[in-house]
Amino acid sequence: MDESFGLSIESLNTARTFPGSGAVVTDRSTAERAKMGINEVQNAKSLELMASQGERKAASVDRSTSFSKIFGDTQLKCPYSHLAKDGLIEYNGVVFVCDYKRNSICLGDVSDPKNVLNISLPSGGNLKVNVDNLGDLSKAAGMFTPADLNAIMRAIAQYNHCTKKLNELDEEEIETVENVTDKADEQQEIHEDEAAYNEEDVNTVFSTMTLFRINMAIENRAVVERS
Repeated sequence: MDESFGLSIESLNTARTFPGSGAVVTDRSTAERAKMGINEVQNAKSLELMASQGERKAASVDRSTSFSKIFGDTQLKCPYSHLAKDGLIEYNGVVFVCDYKRNSICLGDVSDPKNVLNISLPSGGNLKVNVDNLGDLSKAAGMFTPADLNAIMRAIAQYNHCTKKLNELDEEEIETVENVTDKADEQQEIHEDEAAYNEEDVNTVFSTMTLFRINMAIENRAVVERS
């Protein structure tokens, strides 16, 4: 109880023993007002305490939110992060680089997407592998879960199948170009042979005409000499 009112339950009870009905009535009214005042003070203190607790709780929530924002980036994860040390996972001589921002582990140079096989792992996250480093995965097969390993094997099989088809298409295109070139060369040879043959015909005709003219000239000269 708050003693600022200068009253207590004991003093109030003492007031009731005074003689005279008027005094008793007055003491009862004072006692009731005092009790009301005490209750109001207690209620005010309770409200103040509740408000203080609410402020502390709100401040705690704000601090937690701030810490979450500050350390949010550091809480990002990547596949098999429990094996990582200083951002690297080394297993049986094969080194994977952790990419916490993209929830991935990387093997080899993955800077050029054209040379990277991106494999989604059933356990979560991705495995990015340079196609030149696919053979290294066999050494680290024991690191992966059976489901992840199956996904990796399927992705490699699909990649090899597509690569084989592309190589076959490239070979067909090369053969087609070679065939076209060979045919063009054959046509060129045919044209050259025809041109040479035509030139021989012209020379033959020219030679025949020349001989005819020479013979005519000789005959005319003989006739003149006889006459």
